[in-house]
Amino acid sequence: MNSGLREEIGTDAKQGKSLKENISTLQKDVTNKQLDPPFEVKIIRSNRRRKTISARMIKNVMVVYAPAAISDSELGNVVDKFKKRLQKRKLKEELDRTQDLKVIAQRLNKEYFSGRLKIQSIEYAANQKRIFGSCNYKAAKIRVSHRVAKMPHWVRN
Repeated sequence: MNSGLREEIGTDAKQGKSLKENISTLQKDVTNKQLDPPFEVKIIRSNRRRKTISARMIKNVMVVYAPAAISDSELGNVVDKFKKRLQKRKLKEELDRTQDLKVIAQRLNKEYFSGRLKIQSIEYAANQKRIFGSCNYKAAKIRVSHRVAKMPHWVRN
């Protein structure tokens, strides 16, 4: 491949940044914007619990059930992990509800593949940190990273 073409593909001429740097910056912006749904945390300590800590969302309140004997610092670490997990779950549910991926996939299937692809399901995944999507061709399932949701439409498609 000639070096002129490599430079044209690899850098954004206007800003002098590589395409990889631009995508990385966009990913960070999207992730930071999407993982901020505010909710209240309510901790319920129980003398009957010995080891397990659990959490669930009730309306817009994260209720954490914990043993009475656990230290506040240890409980704080666990609550932070639960917050991240429940935020991702809430984000995924919201994205699946608001953005109809099935319609987009059907349109692209007709446009580029003449309707030959048989897609069983397509959904957002909040646990894909290094990739933008994945597919299981045997089960005909497509998973798209939640980071793609706020990218421009030409990137999503």
